[in-house]
Amino acid sequence: MEVVSETAKNIVEVKELLEKLKQHQGELNFRAQKTLDYVQSVASINVKQAGELKSDLENLKISRLKEANVQTLVSLTPKTVEDVKAVAQSFSVNLSQDAMKKIVDAVKQHVK
Repeated sequence: MEVVSETAKNIVEVKELLEKLKQHQGELNFRAQKTLDYVQSVASINVKQAGELKSDLENLKISRLKEANVQTLVSLTPKTVEDVKAVAQSFSVNLSQDAMKKIVDAVKQHVK
């Protein structure tokens, strides 16, 4: 099998893709089912909210954030500046206090 392309997905998109695959195939293999069980237990927002949050984060125009970073933020929905700082450390990206505050504000608009 050859990898044609790679695209970062957030946890909500993975959940949706696995649910569609399960609906189409009727049954998932062991690893896919375990992944679906996990994402169902941790996904805190729905598909619409995830799309809107992703769009809002991209519109912040934080130049250091790449697509994969935005998808991780959508998946984890950090609710405090400290949470954003912890997530950003995994990106090896230094974000300003202002940028982290903007991210938290965007998340709070979509996550109740």
